[in-house]
Amino acid sequence: MIEFKMGDWRTNASLLGLMNILDHVGKEYVFSQDGQILKVSKEVLEGFEIDYFKYFIDTYEKHLPWYRIASYNEKIKKYLSKLNEFSEENLKDLNKQIDLVKDYMRRPNYIKVYEFIDQNIDIVEKVKELKKINLKKKENVIDKIIDIENELRLLKEITDFVNTDKARDYMGAKGVIFSYINRGLSSGRSGISFLSQKPKINDIFIDYKEYFLDTLLKYNEENKDKYKYNCFSCNNPINNLKINMNLVKDTGFDQTRKSSYIWNHESDFAICNECLFLYSCLSAGFYYSLNE
Repeated sequence: MIEFKMGDWRTNASLLGLMNILDHVGKEYVFSQDGQILKVSKEVLEGFEIDYFKYFIDTYEKHLPWYRIASYNEKIKKYLSKLNEFSEENLKDLNKQIDLVKDYMRRPNYIKVYEFIDQNIDIVEKVKELKKINLKKKENVIDKIIDIENELRLLKEITDFVNTDKARDYMGAKGVIFSYINRGLSSGRSGISFLSQKPKINDIFIDYKEYFLDTLLKYNEENKDKYKYNCFSCNNPINNLKINMNLVKDTGFDQTRKSSYIWNHESDFAICNECLFLYSCLSAGFYYSLNE
């Protein structure tokens, strides 16, 4: 069993996040008799990289860009089935959706994951082909109905791609990272693993597994008798001071450039792999509604 001890508010919020994720997928955990230690088996953590993102995607699905694109599929079907009733109001709605699709689906963060969804379609090229339809003076919708039908069919190809399970996983994960997970964890230039602007691994799930989960399991099996440092958060023995608190938003600092922040310029501001994994669950310990 891997044990996580209660501590300060960051630790306890992260513990709650871990519990929320495991509860969401129906996986079990236990507490110590005094209620201060959460115990999780290694078997329960198998596939946790999937459980992790699933929790956030399921919780915030209808607020994600992925959903705003995927859910438009029903409107497309309705419009195509009743083209003779297509109105100027419908055209405004279609153009608005084309703007939205071109905005989100051409962003680098989304482009990086398309290869994991379907390699048989050049979705970037399909999105480039989308064009808004504007009426000139004295023109009405019926004059552009062939163009409208073409754009609807092209948009349907794109939304069919977005409506797959893999698209929900990967595009949904990108959405929750930059809208919800990053509210508790540092992202951008200071981000690590999947939170970085330039992650080393484009597959989000493999990135999370290797950086947070695999290192936790390895640390749990290590003989720590000769480790000479201690985790700043939980006091667990650690072998080096490589992992710092920068993962948690507004908590760490650049120790190489800001050594004057540290007593005698010598830092012990490092954490163990258990805390690294646990803090990755911090944002799941809160519920976010808009900007609250």
